[in-house]
Amino acid sequence: MKAGYRYWIKFLGVCCLFLPIRPSCGLFFRASPPDHDSDVTNNKDTPSPPYKLGDPFTIIFFSDLETHFRGHDIYRSRYVVRYIRDLRHVNLTYDGNYSHVAVDPQLVIHGGDVGHLWNCFGATLWEFYLRGAVLNDYDAHNFNNWQCQTPLDEIRSLWDIFYQADMPFVSNFGNHDWYPAHGTGNPWVRPAGQRDAVADRINRQSSEFVRETYRQSERLGLEVHDEILPTAQYGQSMFHSVFRGVRLVSFNAAFNWESYDDHGTYNATQQLERLQASLVSRGNHNATIFYSHFPLSKHRLRNQAPSVDEVVGLMAQFADSNDMVHHFAGHYHAERVEDYNTTVTTVTSANNNQSRTVTVRDHVAAYPHRAGQREPGFWAILVSPTDGVLQVKSITIPGLPNGSPCTPAAHKEPLGLLFGTTYKGCDTCKAGKHVWSFAHTWFVCGD
Repeated sequence: MKAGYRYWIKFLGVCCLFLPIRPSCGLFFRASPPDHDSDVTNNKDTPSPPYKLGDPFTIIFFSDLETHFRGHDIYRSRYVVRYIRDLRHVNLTYDGNYSHVAVDPQLVIHGGDVGHLWNCFGATLWEFYLRGAVLNDYDAHNFNNWQCQTPLDEIRSLWDIFYQADMPFVSNFGNHDWYPAHGTGNPWVRPAGQRDAVADRINRQSSEFVRETYRQSERLGLEVHDEILPTAQYGQSMFHSVFRGVRLVSFNAAFNWESYDDHGTYNATQQLERLQASLVSRGNHNATIFYSHFPLSKHRLRNQAPSVDEVVGLMAQFADSNDMVHHFAGHYHAERVEDYNTTVTTVTSANNNQSRTVTVRDHVAAYPHRAGQREPGFWAILVSPTDGVLQVKSITIPGLPNGSPCTPAAHKEPLGLLFGTTYKGCDTCKAGKHVWSFAHTWFVCGD
C-alpha cells in the first residue's frame, strides 16, 4: 500500500514537470495569477492635507484577514490591504455632523488571525512530492516544520504595502496564529495538541510578527511607550503606544490570554496589572482606544482570570469626556456592537466620593471577506486627541470588477477550480462568480 502510494505521488510529480502550472489546493492544480492592480482605485497617489496637532484623524480597524486560509489567497488579501491604503481616493466621508470630514486613514490596526499557524500545516502537493518521493522523507511532522512562513516574509509579501505608503500599521495575533499549547508542568485542562518544538516555533513567530509591526511603525510616527511582556516565556505581549496624541492600548489576542513555559501555564492577571501601571505612569490622555482579537463577550474566555468585569473596570478609568471607552475586536466574522456599563467612583479633594456611569463599547469588525450574505468590511474611526472618538463608521469592501483575475473558494468547490464553473460564493468578485479566461490563463470575475 505504501509503495503504491509512493508511485502515485511520483507520477503526479512527473506530470507537473510538463505543465506550466503549479499544484496546490489538495489534488487540484492552479496557476499563480498575475498580481492585479497595484492601485485599487486607479488614481494617482496624492498626499493627505497637512496635519495640525490636535486635529481629528482616521484610524482603520479591520480583523481576520486569514491569508492562505479558508480559500483566501494572497491576491485577495492584497486587494483588501490596497483598498484600505487608497481610501483617501474613494471620496468617502463620515456621517451627520462630520459629513464634511473625509475618511483618510493615518493609522491601520489589524485585530489578528493573520493566517493559520504560519502555513506550517499547509503543504502543497509539489512540496509533498519533493519531500516524500525525492527525499524519501515521509515524516509529516518534520515536513510541516520545514515549510513555516516567517514573520518577515509575511510583512514583505503583504503588509509592506502600508509601510511603503508611509502609513503606520500594527497587528495583534489571533487564535488561528497560536498553537494552543500548555506548559509541560501543567495539567492539560483543555483539548489541545501536545506541546512540542513546532508549537513553540509557531507561537514565538506570532509574538515576533506583532512586535515587528510596532517596530516598523515607530519610524512612521508611532510612539511605543511600553511592551508589557507575558508572565512566562511563551505568550502575548500587550502594547501601550501613542499616535498623534491618542493613546492606543493593545491587549493583543485577549486581555486574559494565558502564557506558558517549561514549568506551567499562567493567567494574565499579573500582566494586566503591569499594563495598568504603565497607563497610569504615563499620565492622562483625553483619547484612549483599546483593541484585541477577541471581543469582550467571548464566552470561552470568561472562565480565565482576569474576568470581563475586571478589564471593563480597568478601561473605565480612561473614559473620555463623554464617559465613553471604545474597544475594537474581530474574531466573530460579523459586525456587532455591545455596551458594558460600570460605575467609576472618584475621590475629590474634599474627600467626597463622586460616582458616574461609564460605558465601555465593544465594536466587533465585519469579516474582510464575503461570508454568506454578509458584505466584507471594517471600521473607520474618527478620533480627536482632545475629544476622544467622534464617530465609528462601518465601511464595505467592494468586490473585484468584471474581468479581474480572481481565485475561487477552491476548498468549497474543487470541480469549479478544475473546470471553471461558477461558484455562488466567490468572495472576490462584485458579481459573486468567476469564469475561466484563456487570455489570462486563469479565472476572472464574471458578469
